[in-house]
Amino acid sequence: MSEKRILVPLEASEKHLESLHYALALAERLQTHVYILQNHTGPARPMSQSSWLDAALADLIDSARRSGLNISHHLGTGEWKEDIVGLVAAEGIDLVVFGGENDTWKRLLVKLKPLIPSHIMHVKQKHHNSDSVKEGDFR
Repeated sequence: MSEKRILVPLEASEKHLESLHYALALAERLQTHVYILQNHTGPARPMSQSSWLDAALADLIDSARRSGLNISHHLGTGEWKEDIVGLVAAEGIDLVVFGGENDTWKRLLVKLKPLIPSHIMHVKQKHHNSDSVKEGDFR
């Protein structure tokens, strides 16, 4: 059985990293390779948010690697659809894990479904009275 591969796209304006936390937890259980695709060309972020995200991401990647996980970090060109489709094809991605609740991601998910053979999962931030909603499956 070949190693499974998970792609986690992160846009520049991410405020939370639920999708990456979920993917890393899944990778630890299933011994999969995680690919992080980060887009730095999105809307401008305040310096403090940018620094926080970059530092949090670096810490997560370092911690995951020290735990023995395979992590690849890629910087996107700014064209989400093309970047994701290209990386899925080049690396044989099995699962794409998205986070966030903005309309841009929702529109992108609809466009991507017919273009990639991968399963797609949308992880939302936990709220007080409900668990994260996860769509799709991983086989």
